[in-house]
Amino acid sequence: MPRALTPQRPDHGPDQGDLNAWRLPGGLYLQAIGPACGSHVIARQSRHGQLTIITVPGSGDSVIVTAAAARLLVRRTAACGIGTSLAWFDPVTRSVTVAVPARHHALGVINVIPYPARGAESAPG
Repeated sequence: MPRALTPQRPDHGPDQGDLNAWRLPGGLYLQAIGPACGSHVIARQSRHGQLTIITVPGSGDSVIVTAAAARLLVRRTAACGIGTSLAWFDPVTRSVTVAVPARHHALGVINVIPYPARGAESAPG
């Protein structure tokens, strides 16, 4: 029998709906639709369903691409919508390691398709 990973969210607040989930050692992290039209947020969900919005430094809009070990690979876009970079983000320590930087006045990363290394396991939420 299917079981929901997240509770039904109200139609107001920072999480307008959950798109995906990743379970890391630091907890269950959700990709969610943000309150602004077309925006995305990252949230950590407690065992009781409570949410904490996680802010990625240097990002106005954050999209989780994949996860590895205790980090999330995040496509992060500046608040003005130009300058998208790809970065590893540790949601516990809030540290960011830029993998592909955004160039000055350029769109930057447009799309990312992750794939596991041969023999590696993928463990989605």
